[in-house]
Amino acid sequence: MIGINNGVYVKLKEEIPSLIHIPCICHSLQLAVSAAAAETLRRNIDYLIRETYNLFSHSILRQAQYKHLFKAINDGHDPLKIDKACDTRWLSIETAVSRILKQWVELKTLFGIAKQSEKCYMADTLHAMYCDINNFAYLKFLYPILEEIQKVNKSFESNTADPSKLLTDLTNMVWSIAKRFINPQCRLNPLKANVDSYTMNNVYFGYECLEFLQVLLNQLQQRVPKNIDVLEKVNNLISIKNALQCIKEPFTPLAELFLLDGISNYTDASGLNPFAELSSLARRLLVLPWSNAEVERLFSQMNIVKTKLRNRMGPKLLDSILTVRAGLKRSEVCCSKYQLPSIVLKQIGTSFYYNKNVNDTSSTSNERTIGTISNNEDNSIDDVGLLLNTEFNF
Repeated sequence: MIGINNGVYVKLKEEIPSLIHIPCICHSLQLAVSAAAAETLRRNIDYLIRETYNLFSHSILRQAQYKHLFKAINDGHDPLKIDKACDTRWLSIETAVSRILKQWVELKTLFGIAKQSEKCYMADTLHAMYCDINNFAYLKFLYPILEEIQKVNKSFESNTADPSKLLTDLTNMVWSIAKRFINPQCRLNPLKANVDSYTMNNVYFGYECLEFLQVLLNQLQQRVPKNIDVLEKVNNLISIKNALQCIKEPFTPLAELFLLDGISNYTDASGLNPFAELSSLARRLLVLPWSNAEVERLFSQMNIVKTKLRNRMGPKLLDSILTVRAGLKRSEVCCSKYQLPSIVLKQIGTSFYYNKNVNDTSSTSNERTIGTISNNEDNSIDDVGLLLNTEFNF
């Protein structure tokens, strides 16, 4: 998407020189971890994580056997589901590593039994890998790092996170990774400078561990926002910490930059506003979300609504259903408890909803049904808006 040669951003930049790229932090963290894992993760560790999931995903009988074994070892408690590490789910490798570590002994026992009773080569290979203490130690090294990145990722995914603390969490996470291998006497900022030359030489990390940390930090440096200094200054001004201090940092510089009402209403001697475009841009920037998590959730909702059994659903019906679901979610109302307004009930079956003249015989059945709802293409959305506005005052 943002390749320097043939990426979508480069192509659009050629047509729109003023285009600004604002990366999603959640995507950036996922790409940083994926790049570091692809470059430095040991092949046997990747095989262990992948095949542990595959061995269970293809066999219901083996899942039942493992559940019975786990309950016998853990006094009747059910086992945790083994997750798949994939690139389509943000930082899914963290959950996969966590589940394997928490059930290491039980998984090793199951694979030991399977290699004897089933004569399964994969179970034999996995049992040998689970008996290797080096693999366990390497996963123990990976897990705290992945867990820390996952916490920051979840904060940016949340709709209720404190915006004044998100940047602090991100910078603290980068500093935490850097402090794992650099000399404490280093005064360089790991967000900007290359700190590989300050690696602690008197501590043995293991080649793979040190390389993973260095590559991960390098990837994070490339993907964090470039204007990190400006963001930190703005964050310090609006943070609760600054508000509780006796001597606060001056708010005047920020006010001079973001007095949008004054700038948008300003006119010169000729009655023109030379800052109209600037104030309009600033207003749009201030309402941008801090990640694409909400958009990703919308794609998931679309896949839930338009399933394989409903693959002939038209775009207007799909858009209407998603609009209703989003309205109910924002208003915290369950669809089972929602009562249709009386004005809507009275209009059902009338010409307001059903067009008597339907002549489009070439459209699909679903599109024909949607076509009867209104006389024009946009009325289906207006009808939903009427339904929502009546109850929720959107």
